[in-house]
Amino acid sequence: MIKKILFNKTIMRAVYILDLVLRKFSNYRNYSRLYYLIPNRGRNIIFDKTTAFKYPENIIVGNDVKIGPNVSIGAFGGVVLGNNVRISQNAIIESAGLDLKSNIPYKHKGSRVIIEDDVWIGSGVIILSGVTIGKGSVIGAGVTVNKSIPSFSLVVPQSYNLLDGKLKK
Repeated sequence: MIKKILFNKTIMRAVYILDLVLRKFSNYRNYSRLYYLIPNRGRNIIFDKTTAFKYPENIIVGNDVKIGPNVSIGAFGGVVLGNNVRISQNAIIESAGLDLKSNIPYKHKGSRVIIEDDVWIGSGVIILSGVTIGKGSVIGAGVTVNKSIPSFSLVVPQSYNLLDGKLKK
C-alpha cells in the first residue's frame, strides 16, 4: 500500500516540480546573497553556490564575470575583478598573508589583488596577495601566481620531469 502511494505518478511529478522550485529558490538565494554582500558589483555575474567570499565588502566585481564551483576569494586586502573575467573551478584568490615579523600570534597583512579585464584563470590556480594580472591574460591550470603578470600573457605550470628508468613491476 505504501509503495503504491510513494511511487504514484502524480506524487512523483509533484516531487519533481517541488525539487525544481526549490533549486530555483536556492539559486535566487545565492544571487541575492551576492547582491547584499558585495556592494561594488557589476551586472551579469554568475557564480556557483559553493563559491566562498571572505571579506566580501572588500571585493569589486566588474560586468560579465563568471566564477566556477569551489572557488575561494579572500579579500582581506581587497580584490578587484575586471570585466569579462572567467575563474575556473577550485581556484583560490587570497589577498592576505601572515606578518612573520610580528609577535606570535602573527597578525594578518594584506595587499590588493587586481585581475584586469578579459582574464581567464584556469582550474586550481592560486593567486597570492599583491598581484596584478594584466588585461587579456590566460593563467593555465595549477599555476601559483605570486608575481604580477603583464597584459596579454599566457602562464602555464612548469613542465613535468620524466625520470630515467622504469618502475619495477
